[in-house]
Amino acid sequence: MTPPIRRIGLLLEPGFPLLALAGVVDSLEAANELQDEARYRSEALSLSGGMVTAQGGVVLQTGSAASPADWHAVFVIAAEPSTPEAATVALLKRWAADGVALGGLAAGAAWLAAAGLLDGQRACADWPLLDGLADAQPQVAWAQGLWDINAAGDRLSAAGTAGMDLCCAWLTAQHGERLGQALLQALGLAGLRPRDERQRGGYSEQRGA
Repeated sequence: MTPPIRRIGLLLEPGFPLLALAGVVDSLEAANELQDEARYRSEALSLSGGMVTAQGGVVLQTGSAASPADWHAVFVIAAEPSTPEAATVALLKRWAADGVALGGLAAGAAWLAAAGLLDGQRACADWPLLDGLADAQPQVAWAQGLWDINAAGDRLSAAGTAGMDLCCAWLTAQHGERLGQALLQALGLAGLRPRDERQRGGYSEQRGA
């Protein structure tokens, strides 16, 4: 029996960090090799489609996020917490209403927060951004940890350097601990870094996150 295809959208903002993208793609590709319950297909997206330039000048071709698609999950990958366009906010809200799991890497969680999709929830982002995010979006419990998945498993966030940890934890929750251990071995990881492992300093200790 052919396993179902689970489409994973990677919504890329100009200047996105390549390390965050690689962490997701490599984890999903490893999962495809290690289990036959589902096949994950990563697809690079931007609001209108076309070429998007990453940090370091690498250019990737993307499809249009506005095109109808049956997404299993969409990860927003951004380097800066700039205000998303109204069309992007509308897409995020539509995907959330459709039950799509939504994640943010590096500054990506700020885009989910701007759409009101993280209110009252814990979220992670790159540590230099945390003070500003806490001031701009106090409805979110911004944490200095590496990654986070909410209780429902439909909101995910991580620092840009922890995309692989986040995806391994998410895939383990879906497919079981045996796959989780196999993923770590396949990806050359000694272990999954705890979600609350602190990033380097810079976030105000008074925040209490």
